[in-house]
Amino acid sequence: MVALKLIGIASLLMAFVVIGLGFNIFFLKKKFPETEVGHNKDMRKRGIKCARTEEMLLLKKLGKRPANENCESCHGECPIFADEPKL
Repeated sequence: MVALKLIGIASLLMAFVVIGLGFNIFFLKKKFPETEVGHNKDMRKRGIKCARTEEMLLLKKLGKRPANENCESCHGECPIFADEPKL
């Protein structure tokens, strides 16, 4: 009986935690923050890029970037592809 009470209390506590952590998303209908580095506006403002974009920038500077190769995460939407047509 004690174990059943403990499971019930733990379940209620977990429910409150989940609702509390997701309050903005569940009740205020705010958009879930973007977790991809290349798509997050705040990271772009700070100049943070994904590792693949950094590599492509270096290859472009050196003139060794293979033709028609895009990042898998951004599919060619990175600022480094601004001067080239999107595929």
